Parts: sequence; structure tokens; C-alpha cells
Amino acid sequence: MIYQDNGVCRIDGGSVGWQLSCFYRDRQTHELLSSKDAVDFRRLNGGYVWKNSCGLEVFLEKDDNENEWHFRFERCPANLEVREIQFPHFSELDEHERFLLPESTGLLTGPVKEWQEGVEHERSIYPFQMTVCFGRQKNFLVMLQDPRHYCKSIRIAKKGGEATVATVFFVPQAGEHLTAYKVPFAYKLLEFTGTWFDAAEIYRQWARQQPSYLAAKKRKQPLSDIAMWFWNRGDSDQVADPVIEFARRSGLPLALDWYWWHHNPYDTDYPFFWPPRESIEVFRDKIAQLHKRQIFTQVYTNGMTWDMDGYGWEQGGLQSAIIKESGEVQNFPYNNFNHHRLAFLCGESVPFQQEMIRQAKEISRQGMDGMYLDQLGSVTNYIPCWNPTHRHTKGGGDYHYRGYRNFLTELKRQCPTLSLSTEDCNEEYLDLFDSMIVLCHSIERCGYESFAGEFVPVFQAVYHGCSALFGTYAIPDGIPPWDPLWPKEERWSQEEEQPWEVLYADQFYLEIARNLVYGLQPTVNSLRMEHFENPRFAPIIEFLLQVAAFYYAHRQWLFDGEMLNPGRLETADVEIPIMVRTVYTKQADFCSYTKKFPAILHACYQRSDGQKALFLCNYTGEKQSYRFGSLQGSLEARSFACIFLS
Repeated sequence: MIYQDNGVCRIDGGSVGWQLSCFYRDRQTHELLSSKDAVDFRRLNGGYVWKNSCGLEVFLEKDDNENEWHFRFERCPANLEVREIQFPHFSELDEHERFLLPESTGLLTGPVKEWQEGVEHERSIYPFQMTVCFGRQKNFLVMLQDPRHYCKSIRIAKKGGEATVATVFFVPQAGEHLTAYKVPFAYKLLEFTGTWFDAAEIYRQWARQQPSYLAAKKRKQPLSDIAMWFWNRGDSDQVADPVIEFARRSGLPLALDWYWWHHNPYDTDYPFFWPPRESIEVFRDKIAQLHKRQIFTQVYTNGMTWDMDGYGWEQGGLQSAIIKESGEVQNFPYNNFNHHRLAFLCGESVPFQQEMIRQAKEISRQGMDGMYLDQLGSVTNYIPCWNPTHRHTKGGGDYHYRGYRNFLTELKRQCPTLSLSTEDCNEEYLDLFDSMIVLCHSIERCGYESFAGEFVPVFQAVYHGCSALFGTYAIPDGIPPWDPLWPKEERWSQEEEQPWEVLYADQFYLEIARNLVYGLQPTVNSLRMEHFENPRFAPIIEFLLQVAAFYYAHRQWLFDGEMLNPGRLETADVEIPIMVRTVYTKQADFCSYTKKFPAILHACYQRSDGQKALFLCNYTGEKQSYRFGSLQGSLEARSFACIFLS
């Protein structure tokens, strides 16, 4: 990593530098200081130092390892507080450059020129602590080797045609003025050639030395034999009976993720889920029926929000909440119908954590196998908290990570038979969650096209087999479930519904195929008894039975195996219609579009005895041909194959 005399590192057409977001106490204003604005730059003992006009000095120093660097500042003026360190900060990007972002399994963006103008995006760095800039001539990898998971984020924007990407570290504000501060982990900065998989191989050399990985691999995986998951919502008969019927037909071990079992409307009145919507007796009886078929069952809860506009906010909501520096409670109104604001909660959310443990005890007491904690895996640890009642350092710190780890550990201690699950791929709590719901492989239903890219299985390449991954938005008839506790006037009428599985025939199969080849346990969303009884859905039911059987027969690769470099599969591109519709999509907001995909999806795995295999899935309605190195052949419509590799 060689900086030019102006203190800017050039990557293809773009530049890599730093920015400091600062607060001037005397003027009550914020300002950005950057490497480009430095009045002095020089090399020092194998590292670099920049000096700003206000006297603040920034140091980038090489560790014993030539690719590992430390970032610090000194001589910060008394009236200046550094709140954020944005390093590396990518700007002046070449229009052809792409980025690998730490979101879900890994988001590989399209070229910068294809990003939506005006997009601003910030997310927690939760699946892996890495980003990569893929250029036309060379690639630039950034690893944040932070075992304590300090508060930090990835921030992306495009304004006026100019795109920027930065990893953001939030500086802990300990109460005393910081004249100097050193980021408490090393940045690995490395130029390399190759693909997202090559980047994953570099990252896993560090990741697989961390305690959470070692503990996760050491434990017995309780869900490794599951053949298929069902993500169902509603009352006990609506949710459980289709799974029981699938178990009868397949004879395979299954799992159910049960939403809307609770007495309150979805995304309302959290964290007070208990008692069940029907009755405790009905709830307990349905659990017994599921257990009779050996169906693993977990129920929905939310692991880090509190309803500000519903029941119980005064019972500890404000004490638990993340409060921004402005004094506002960090919140978002997920429910598109009643617009209740769900407050995000700090790792030091004692009232919330006590209430959730009480809820878990009630759930466990009825014989439930597991408990899903929504959002905890994907939203924690990137929003600085300034709650004046909390003891932690304000702004940045590792308090979110420590607090939630302590909470999960205590929950498991008090409810030892309860399996825990959360939203999305998560590195921080890898050893504490037995399963994670992953929805990015059917993200087209959400219209997620801001960066014109694709989700690739980076997390699986690093952590495959550490936790059961499952999840999809794939619904057999394309009609999302409806919570009867929502306002009736917002519901789509029967006349507005169409034969979606005909109009968007390949979308459902594409999403299931991604589950299979990308190392997720296959999942179907909102399966109902009608889908067994109506001949219209017979091909879909048959396909799901085949998927479950195929996955179960090959789980030594697809769950326990090591993901290998997928290489390149040559096959036709097909353009398929895509519907954009989720549970909160109103009829007026419905839209659709077409998008190109490879006709056959593939991946390579190696099982524990060294046997390597190529997995193929043709999700289309027609026979498709392929070539993989010296191998060539064809696959029938809606079919799968496992081909041993020498």
C-alpha cells in the first residue's frame, strides 16, 4: 500500500484515504477532516502521518505483519471531538469498480456506474468484517480484525455521480477530552487477484482462529439433519397442519419457524409476546402434534426492539433504548399499516433482556424446541448509543457486543433446552445461535436493486456448517400471509389476486434452487393445506418433496462439507419475470420486472473424507445444457444433480 506525495493511495481510477467526522464544541458544529485536506504529509518509520490545519495529526503505521496496519490520531485540539474514523474511505471511483459488502451472505455490487443515483446506505458489519474493491487492474481487500466487535458500520453513497464507500469506526467518548486515540484492532490491507471466493479464503485464515468459530465447530450441531424448513404464519392449524402433511409424505426430519403465534399484531407491542393468540391449551396441544412427527419447532420473537406506541413502553422501553446524540430514540416503523415505531435497543438494555428471558421461560415451559430472536443478528452493533442512563462509554465501544453476548448466554443458561435462532448471517454470536434465517437469495421480491448486484455465499465459504442456515420468501401461490389483527381495509381483495405461480413461473423455483446450492437448508414460505388439495399446485409440492430428499441425501456435503471455489459453469442465460411483493406490499405498490440469471445454478463442496462434488440445479421449466471444465451435459427441467469430482 503505497501513498503518493499528496497522501492519497490510488486504486485504478479511484483513491483510498481517510475521513474524520468531528464535533466542534465551541461552535456546536460538525465537520469532516480528510487526508485530501491535510496541510502536511510524510512517511515515518515505514508508516505515514498527515497533519491537519488545526494541528491534529493522523498516523497509519505498519504492524510486524507487512499487510496489517494501525490507525491513530494525536494532538486533537481541546475544542474538537473526533466521533467517527472513516478508514479506508474510497472515493473518485472508476465507473467499472465493484464492491463486496458485508451484508447477509455477501453483497457483490454491480459496477459503480449502475448504482442508483442518490442512494445512501449504512449497515452493521455483521456477517464478516471485510470489504473488497474489485477494479479492472487490481483488487483491494480490507479486513477489520476486531475480535471484540466494536461499534462500526459500512457506509455507501452515490451523489452527483460520485460514489463513496467507507468502513466507519465510532470512537468511544469516555467523558474526558480525547487528545489521542488508537483504533483497538488491526486493518489488513492487501492487493490481490481473484474473485469473491479468493477474498473469502484470505479472510477465513483469521476468522477460523477466533473463539466463536472454534466453539461453534466444537459443538454438536442440533439441526444438521433437517431436510426442509417451513416459514409459516398464522394460527396453529394453518401453520402446523401443512408441515405435518409434508412429514407424512416425505418421511424426513423437518423444521417449522412459526410466526404470528403471539397475541399481539406483527411488529406491534414488542417485547410482550406471551400468551399465545388462541390459548395456552391449543398452543401446547399443537406442539405435541408436531413433536409426534418429530418436527423441530421454534416461535417468533424480536431480539432487539420495543414498541414506542404500544403497550408497555413505560415499563423500561426508554431505559433500554439506543438514544442518539440528538436525544432522539433510534426507531423505525416497520408495520406499514399502524406505523408503530419500534425502538432499537442497546446492548445495555437490562429491562428488555429481563423481560425476554421471562418470555423465553414461558415458551420453553410449553415444550417448544426453539426461539427465534428477530433482528438481533443483523441490526445490533452499528448504532452509537448516547442514553444518559447507561454506564457504557457514549458513542462508540464494544458494549452492544458484550451486552448481547451476556444476554444470550444467560438466556441459554436459564432455558438450556431452547434452541436459539436469529436473523441473517452473523459472525459475532456464531457459537450462540443454532440457526439463522437468510433471505437475501430471494431479495428480488423486495425490489432490492440499489447497487445492481447479487448476493454471493461469502459467509458460507468462511463459516459453512457452523450454524444451520435456512430461509426464503418463496411462496407457492405468490400470496403473502395476512395477519388478521391488521386493518381489514388494507388487505388485497380476492379479485386482485392472480395465478402468480403461472405469471412468474420460475421465480419460486429459482429461490429454492439458491437455497440448495448455496448451503442453506431448503425452505418454503407460507405452505398451506390448499397447496396439497388443489391440483394446480401438484408440481410445486412434488418439486419440494424432491428438493428435501435430495438435500437430505447429500447433507454430508451441503451441511457438513467445506464449500470450494465454484469455478465457472457455462450455461445459457434466461430472462425471467420477477414479482415485487412482501407481507407489507399494498396493492397500489405492486410492481414487476424481468431479470437475467444463469439457467443452471451450481456450487462445489468437499465432504470430510475428501470426496469433492459439483452440485447443479436447473430451476427453469425447460431442459438446459452446461459445461464445467471438461464436464458437459444437460439437466431436465426443475431437477438437480450431484457429480463427483476427481
